[in-house]
Amino acid sequence: MRLPFTGAAAVAEPQVADDLAALRRGDSNALTEILRRHEKATIGYLINLTGDPTLAQDLSQETFLRLIRRPPRHQKEGSLRPWLIRVARNLFHDHLRKNRRLVSLESQTDSGFSPSTEAKRPDSAARDLLATLPTDLKEIVQLRIFGELTFREIAETLSIPLGTAQWRMNCALEKLRSQLGENDQ
Repeated sequence: MRLPFTGAAAVAEPQVADDLAALRRGDSNALTEILRRHEKATIGYLINLTGDPTLAQDLSQETFLRLIRRPPRHQKEGSLRPWLIRVARNLFHDHLRKNRRLVSLESQTDSGFSPSTEAKRPDSAARDLLATLPTDLKEIVQLRIFGELTFREIAETLSIPLGTAQWRMNCALEKLRSQLGENDQ
């Protein structure tokens, strides 16, 4: 079984600073261009992370609303995608923390009902394999495949060295190959 690959690696965006400046001025064309370039990858990453397309869409919209409200001030030349993915990832973690508190409160007040804290994930062999990975390795695979980030962008997003991002991906692939070998027997 092969993991899905969504295609091209992220391309340098020399107009990022111009787009952000136009966005600060309220230029809707700049937002349209940013959405065209980054919305699909952001939603793809979030769907994989959450397993829930509706939640992924909500978190993606909130991500782009944050971009509109407070665009990054000092965006390095390159891609805006690592910033967007980092915001989306943080929003997801905020969502999990909020839901844990809600579940805790509900379980204290209603002993007959305790909703699951985990998002329901569609069944698939690839998701099952990814679930076997430790969190730090799974996150690298999700960012690379579903977030369509380069290793440099992954390192920037997670605030880790480039070599660490590459090493984690290599470890993840070795573990996945090992799992595939065991499943084939």
